[in-house]
Amino acid sequence: MGTKIAVGIAALAASAVVVGCAGTPPTSDQAASAAPEAVAEDANPYEPVHAELEGLEGEQRRERLVELALEEDPNLSAYGSNTDLPELAATFSEEFGIPVEVYRARNPDVLRRVLEEAEAGDLRADLIDNSGYEMGVIASEGLTVDYQGPVEDQLREGTDWDGWTANRFTVTSPIWNTEALTDGPPTEFADMADPRFSGELLVEPSAFDWYMTLSSWFQDNGMTEAEFDEMFASIVGNATVLEGNTNHIQFLASGEYGISAGTFNHLADEAIASGAPLARLPAVGPIIARPNGMGLTAETEYPASTLLLFEWLLIDAQPALVEEYRLPALDGIETNLLEGIDELITIDVDRLVAEGAEWQERYEQILLEAAGTAEAPEGG
Repeated sequence: MGTKIAVGIAALAASAVVVGCAGTPPTSDQAASAAPEAVAEDANPYEPVHAELEGLEGEQRRERLVELALEEDPNLSAYGSNTDLPELAATFSEEFGIPVEVYRARNPDVLRRVLEEAEAGDLRADLIDNSGYEMGVIASEGLTVDYQGPVEDQLREGTDWDGWTANRFTVTSPIWNTEALTDGPPTEFADMADPRFSGELLVEPSAFDWYMTLSSWFQDNGMTEAEFDEMFASIVGNATVLEGNTNHIQFLASGEYGISAGTFNHLADEAIASGAPLARLPAVGPIIARPNGMGLTAETEYPASTLLLFEWLLIDAQPALVEEYRLPALDGIETNLLEGIDELITIDVDRLVAEGAEWQERYEQILLEAAGTAEAPEGG
């Protein structure tokens, strides 16, 4: 059975770089033409704040930072794709008496607004929160500055990027319906190329960042590039291409499909907690983690307030992520989200920004070739 076309596969060849959700954000080349010159390092507005905080630690440092923030009489603006950002900003405002206006939209829409405002010389955001690719583009254009502070040493591996810091990770792995797979789940990734999964399998069409990371991992572990692509093409040949990780979970939970080759663990864990017959353990590696995070904008009227919000999101707000089944960036928070996972492979966002168009084209080509002789699903 060939690959089915569940959602818009014919449009893949014309789409632009997208990571993690539907939309058409600018490519890195387009971003370069849209963004202004990077702010000079000696113009970093946070340096005076760092000077005021030098030598202070713990609660004493936090208290001084709050004092500096309130002296600014701030009215912060935060842009982000994180669905929890408005609620988090409201909690921050209530705790510190600092208003935060939030613009929340899809990943590419946030990126587009940032670049358009920057081109006009009027970037209004003090803090930007987005998925890894979009943050990488924004940072590469000099619109944000590196975070400097004691929280750096308390974060997980894979959080520290030029111009931005991950505050959470989206973990992707195979997820399956425990009742639908009569022969049981795969024990390793390559098993999904077996014909027994034909018609049972789902693949996400926008996940070329996942594909790039899988390709690198398998080559690092002994496969040639051609061998990996052959294996992956066989997996796609068993699959229906279905857009949207939420859709994957819904179709799996209903039993219409048996397994997704790779979808978001936090969505699966939420469904499992609600009683859906889904599983992701024993883990079928490699397990891929996409860093998502935030950056301090290089031009702000309120550096102390922005830094306070940034650090609050990296410390105080982190336990709430676990309640939403998301992997926090702050190390040491009690969570069972990584139980049964021996190795977590972080997507190289810098490489994704530099090579994303190439990897997207390769991924789409595999999907299109597998779908070339496929029949659309009934009702599709």
